[in-house]
Amino acid sequence: MPSKSEQGVQSEALPPDWQGSLLEMIRGAAPLNGALFAGSETLSGEEQVGVYAQQFRLRIRPALHQDAPGLAALVGPEIEPLFEQYLADCPPRSWSLDHLADRLEAWLAQRGAPLAHQEMARLDHAVQEIFFAAEPVPLDPAALGGMPDLVTSPAVQLLTLQQSVHHFRAQALGGQAADPLIQGPFHVIVYRKGRRVRHLEVEPACFALLEHIELGLEQAVGRVLAEGLCTETELGERIADWFKLFAQRGLVQTKS
Repeated sequence: MPSKSEQGVQSEALPPDWQGSLLEMIRGAAPLNGALFAGSETLSGEEQVGVYAQQFRLRIRPALHQDAPGLAALVGPEIEPLFEQYLADCPPRSWSLDHLADRLEAWLAQRGAPLAHQEMARLDHAVQEIFFAAEPVPLDPAALGGMPDLVTSPAVQLLTLQQSVHHFRAQALGGQAADPLIQGPFHVIVYRKGRRVRHLEVEPACFALLEHIELGLEQAVGRVLAEGLCTETELGERIADWFKLFAQRGLVQTKS
């Protein structure tokens, strides 16, 4: 014999948009409405969808901590009400728990949160994006002698930070006592080597060269010099080491 829930579903056709409506309720973007559920011997339809919503919410919080561990370490115990408010204002857009923190930096900025919190959210997000990025194509340093057309690898992001959140994050997540934040700017390359995401702080000229590398070597060098980041003599002395660094760390690959 069909259950009460099955009988209810069979006796009344579901609206064509029922899946979307259900998702909206479960992810917290719409109030609970038991109309899509027939209920059971012990639960009403609204209580039934509430169980699903509660289970989803219980999974969200650990997932958000996993996506933004640096921010959690920086904020401390106050992160729980902060995350709760974020999820209320920016409920997930899908069933998946991926990309939960995509809007976190912008949300913090709208709330007037400290710049360090915004930058840490940006760094956390960059780490997540890089971890799941495509595998870089290995580049033989010897190939640079012919100066092929280069682009940054997919598992690379370039961040200019005004606070030393990259040092704080590495220390805190590594189980060390984190040093107090200091004022920048800091030019940071976040990249993946193997299955580990790392960061590398470089001087402004090196950062700018990598930032503009896809324009071609001549134009990239022109940008570095035009911005006054180093002299031609300094560039000539350092550029070989920079390109060696780019190749060894997997920061660049040939343009496809």
